Amino acid sequence: MWECFDAGGEWHNPEANFDNTGQSMVTLFTAVTTEGWADLMWAGVDASDQFLMPQKNRNPIIILYFVFFMNFCSIIMLNLFVGVLIDSNYRE
Repeated sequence: MWECFDAGGEWHNPEANFDNTGQSMVTLFTAVTTEGWADLMWAGVDASDQFLMPQKNRNPIIILYFVFFMNFCSIIMLNLFVGVLIDSNYRE
């Protein structure tokens, strides 16, 4: 980070990050909507330590987390959708 500043550059975190709990929840909610979740997964794979720039394919095990998370959340969302559909049919 300091080398970037010394060269006259700027240091920016990506919009979707896990820097704090609130931002982590927003990032995971964005992933659940399936809008750009693959880009988020690859950013997680490339993530490195604090104040260091990303390194390509540094943490490939993170892929398992994202695939599990997406499958788990999609099953929950499908169950909620089916539950609302069945509940609305019984009320008529």
